Amino acid sequence: MKREITFPALKDKHWVYLISFFVIMSLLGLSIVPLLAGFRITLVDLNNIHIPWLISCFCVAFLAICLDAWRLKVLLASHSERLGIRESIKIVLIYAFFSAMTPTSFGGEFSMAYLLTRQKVPSGTAVSSTLTRSLLPLIIILPVFPIATILLPGILPRRLFHYFRVLALFSVIIIAGLIFLRLERRRFGDLLNKKLKGLPEKGMKRFSWRIIGKVWTFYGEVENAFRDMVTYGWFNNVLIILLTIAHLFTLYSLGPLTALVFGLHVPYFKGILTLCMVHLIVYITPTPSGSGVAEAVFSVAFSHFIETSGFMVVAFWRFFSEYGRVITGGLFTILELKKIGREREETTGTEG
Repeated sequence: MKREITFPALKDKHWVYLISFFVIMSLLGLSIVPLLAGFRITLVDLNNIHIPWLISCFCVAFLAICLDAWRLKVLLASHSERLGIRESIKIVLIYAFFSAMTPTSFGGEFSMAYLLTRQKVPSGTAVSSTLTRSLLPLIIILPVFPIATILLPGILPRRLFHYFRVLALFSVIIIAGLIFLRLERRRFGDLLNKKLKGLPEKGMKRFSWRIIGKVWTFYGEVENAFRDMVTYGWFNNVLIILLTIAHLFTLYSLGPLTALVFGLHVPYFKGILTLCMVHLIVYITPTPSGSGVAEAVFSVAFSHFIETSGFMVVAFWRFFSEYGRVITGGLFTILELKKIGREREETTGTEG
């Protein structure tokens, strides 16, 4: 019997552990990292807030959420599935909450696929749309590093130029590997099946090849998800890509905009490129929402520009780009869990 995939109950102790871990890592990231960058932790800088720029940050943060919800709506519409914009916003925010509660963002993908199935979206379409939505930004920003390193070295953050070159090499290797797998998919798949059939029942060798098999299966699902995009039609494909670029550009703009809240200037394109790096690192970092890592990269890259109010700039930037979404998503998660709980009680009462 197939086990039903669902959320933990609202009273489940796992929530305490997950939220505690997220809060601890976030506090460490906001306190230790700025201190290592030489920033002073003080609330005096709150007196220097420029209200118009603060309002702009709220508007841009909300715009980023709406663009993300819109592209999810378009992805589902490409499969002839309808989803209202309010439901899309709710799902995107709950996704942000679950992504923050788990290492990397896999908890977010799980929650989004589950919530889409609750909206009567077929499970295959839910998984395909979730994978496409999550991986398309990664595919878009991967070429940014080699292109920026070769064509735009003058606007790269000087202190992070070496890391940009490392990520550029990393990006080229990933892109080349994906192209190779695409070209040799059938041959590699046959070889893998042959290896798995001839392995002993136990042992490290079998375990290693089974892990490779799991990764290969995931790659197949990702490839199928993007193959589905071809069937959407050129207009929907272009719209999805443009919405993804607009969403990323809006989200990355929050870095330079937050500095302006305190009357400081961060070079705009340096901010955009650096936050591309932060985004890529957050994808693979084991801490929730990249806490600690995101603050470290931002602080090191812009310490020269934001040293007078560095701690507040980092704290406000993280709030607008991450913590605000997580808190709002947490509230929506509580409401959704209560709704699920009521449905379970009604189902139990009917069966009884």
